[in-house]
Amino acid sequence: MMQGLSEGRSATKRRDQSLWTSVRRYWYIVLGCGVLAVILGGVYGVVNPSEPVYGADVTIVVQDPATAIAGGTTSARFVASQAELLRSDIVASAAAEDLAQLDPPILVEPFDLIASTTVTFSGDSSILVVEFVDSDPDMAVLKANAITDVFNQVSRLQVTGFSENALARIDAQLEAFNERQGEIAEELRAIRDENVGLAILERQHSEAITQIGVLQAERNTTTSVERLDVIRITIDDLRTQIDVYQQALDAQEVSPQLRSLNEEADLIIARRAEVLTQRDQISIEAELAPGAVVSLLPALEAFEFPSLGVSRVLAIALIIGLAIGSGVAHMLATRLLTFRNRSEPEEVLGAPLLADIPDFELEGVESSLPVRDAPRSVAAEAYRFAAASLELQMRSQGAKVVMVVSSTLGHGKSTSLINTALASARQGHSVLVIDCDFGNQDSSNLLRGESP
Repeated sequence: MMQGLSEGRSATKRRDQSLWTSVRRYWYIVLGCGVLAVILGGVYGVVNPSEPVYGADVTIVVQDPATAIAGGTTSARFVASQAELLRSDIVASAAAEDLAQLDPPILVEPFDLIASTTVTFSGDSSILVVEFVDSDPDMAVLKANAITDVFNQVSRLQVTGFSENALARIDAQLEAFNERQGEIAEELRAIRDENVGLAILERQHSEAITQIGVLQAERNTTTSVERLDVIRITIDDLRTQIDVYQQALDAQEVSPQLRSLNEEADLIIARRAEVLTQRDQISIEAELAPGAVVSLLPALEAFEFPSLGVSRVLAIALIIGLAIGSGVAHMLATRLLTFRNRSEPEEVLGAPLLADIPDFELEGVESSLPVRDAPRSVAAEAYRFAAASLELQMRSQGAKVVMVVSSTLGHGKSTSLINTALASARQGHSVLVIDCDFGNQDSSNLLRGESP
């Protein structure tokens, strides 16, 4: 019996949870929400008439500079990073500053620029479409172009930033070489003062080193091809003189300190030449390296977005209202599981309905025991019918004991038990009633003639 009750309730709950069933059951709520939404939508359309909105598009083709020189393809990750850069605070702030410098100035907050900008791209394409929305078509064009111009500048700075950092490190290294060369020259000058012959060689050596440093510095600034050739030949001659000087030093018995200083000076000269060559290569690559923006098609004119109009506003409001009403109906149907007709208790309990007991008060029966006090009432007849139906069920199942229970207090289990027992006893059956409700004992009170 209890298993049938559980299965019946689960089936009813699943049926009530159907959205279509909920809408059919509470159709007046769904309809009311739809009508209310249409009314509110009409009021909104009258109070806040829609203004025209314009959009301006800029098309940008990007490439990854790191892979462009080697002939590689631009990854989707790089394209996504450029899309994020387009809607970043850096670009929006710089674009707002550029717009403020126009005549007349256009004052706009960076946040508003970001909120009005949309960047779209596909996963397998390097094309970015930047769309800016504004209520003024001219402002839409100006702001869209301002954002993309700043993006072009920022992306270019990203490409050259690495080269500038590398050149700064190389210049610092060259400065360290120059300082050390000066220190070596001072140390050699002190040794030269003690040896006249060696001093002459040392002076020639120092002059050659100094001249090489001057020529190398001049090579970094000159643009004349003829002058560069002269500088290269002169440096080669000076290096030859230094080799001769070194051979002369080797022929003499010089101190280990002098030899060490000369070797260090030669090493610095060679290393300085390598660093300068590296610096020239980085500078050339920075000039020839392509930027992240391959092409940029600026916005020339804005286009108008289709207006919603009153009919569209009402249609959208109706759809929203019906959706809200359906949700409310579904919630009510899920939480308020009630019987809709007399046959549903049989489906819930998984057992046939014994009788349909009417409300005592509708008949004017004041007693809780209509079988005893109002035997000609409809309620008394219903209890007699229940007793007869219960007898048939017990006989078919071979049952001798019936237990009456309810989920909580006040559901009428004691009243139904005593009235059914009295009806069965008056039909000639032997009935034993056991009151197991040790908390209230309403059944015992009814049998004693006391009000529960």
